[in-house]
Amino acid sequence: MFKKILNSAIMMTWLRDFIRIGTPLFVVPLVLAFYSLEEQNFYWWIGTLFSFVMVADAGVSSVMIRATTYFMSGADSIPKNKEEFDAAQELGDKAPNYQRVIELFHTSRWLYIILAGFLFLILATGGVAATWNLMSLADHRPDLWAAYGVLVLYFTVYMLNIRWSSLMRGLDYVATEARFNTVIISFRIAAWIFILSFGFPPLALTLALLAEGIATHIVLRIFIINWFRKNQLRINSKGSFNKDIFLSMWPAAWRQGGIQLGNFLVERGNSIIIMQIKDSEIMNNFNFTIWILKQIFTFSLTPVYSRLPVLYKLAAEKKLDMLRKSASGYMFLGLSMIAIAYLALGAAGNPLLKSVNSATLLMPIGLFIIMAVTEFLDLHSSFHAGIYTSTNHIPFFWPSIISGAIIFSIGMFILLPMHQDRGIEFFVTGLILTRFFAQLSFNNWYAMFLNLRLLKWPLGQFLGDVPKYGYRFLIDKLKEFNPLRKRM
Repeated sequence: MFKKILNSAIMMTWLRDFIRIGTPLFVVPLVLAFYSLEEQNFYWWIGTLFSFVMVADAGVSSVMIRATTYFMSGADSIPKNKEEFDAAQELGDKAPNYQRVIELFHTSRWLYIILAGFLFLILATGGVAATWNLMSLADHRPDLWAAYGVLVLYFTVYMLNIRWSSLMRGLDYVATEARFNTVIISFRIAAWIFILSFGFPPLALTLALLAEGIATHIVLRIFIINWFRKNQLRINSKGSFNKDIFLSMWPAAWRQGGIQLGNFLVERGNSIIIMQIKDSEIMNNFNFTIWILKQIFTFSLTPVYSRLPVLYKLAAEKKLDMLRKSASGYMFLGLSMIAIAYLALGAAGNPLLKSVNSATLLMPIGLFIIMAVTEFLDLHSSFHAGIYTSTNHIPFFWPSIISGAIIFSIGMFILLPMHQDRGIEFFVTGLILTRFFAQLSFNNWYAMFLNLRLLKWPLGQFLGDVPKYGYRFLIDKLKEFNPLRKRM
């Protein structure tokens, strides 16, 4: 049983995300106990910068995973759009196209050097401007500015690491990558607990992050290079840039990057805006609620996203019936998880926090319900969008950009001095409702419509298949990981 868990992409990704949840249980209480308000704000700012890195990735990582999967399935090219996907022939059981994998490896090297350089410039200029208000509140402490400088270096290395992890996932080493990340995150939490327990400033946290990034780079790089050697494939550090592969990736990548920018404005735009208010209690409650909802969201997203390479393979082979059944099981599991967790959190969250005299609470129940429903609907649409993008057709660019721009612009408008006399409750309620209605108006149903049409899956059949195959999926998984099964 233990070996099956170690080799299970879902279980290991869950374990990684479960350990991530340990951050508020151990790290956040120490942050609140030992750090000043300005230092706490800097801690939350680190999370926002993490999200921005994925925007700077410009969608290349997700397209790299799909491209690697396609080439390992024997494809000679990846579809640039839905029309090419529909016209492609079934691959069957073709041998992996190792030559294309090598060309992708060399091309991705140059792509990520450019992306890392671009990220460094953005963080060294625009990032400084965005951080200025936080530093002003801290009287421009030199150690906090030094901590930000270390963050710039760390996120540059982090960008380079995305390339290696994307190759691992595309080669279907999802469980291996999740195991490694589990170890790395465990060391990060342990290091941060040590740093915070002895009262070291945020600079020490960022130095630990930088050491983590360098170690991750070394380990992932060695793993991928060894994979090529085991398969007797020759690579070198001066491999040429393949224009054909880049052109096949770029149409999907830039659209995916635009979607990530829109999502950043949707998810983190409000966090940036909320950091400008003067009420530290509401600021902390808002950030804490967003954080815990997103942790559950990420945990619930795991069933589908950890198996995307498999689903992409079924799509490439045009095995739509198997794809529908597999997707039903993973969707059912993820949606059930998030619904149960949000119901429990809404009912027991604040009573439990109050029982331990916590100064940080979840948002009031009315606002919490709106935020939770928004996340639930976003999760459902994310499942469909993730599967649909196997076609390399990314039609979510403008909806995401427009939604993000609307949410961020309205948030900035509400923040204007002319509205300050209406109170902080008006401001926060406006932020939450704006995002809810903006997502509901289009994004929450558009991905489902496209995916069901792609899979030739009528809505009525979809609504029946998800619980039917989802229930069977859960039973099969419970039997698979039942330690008594072999004894019976």
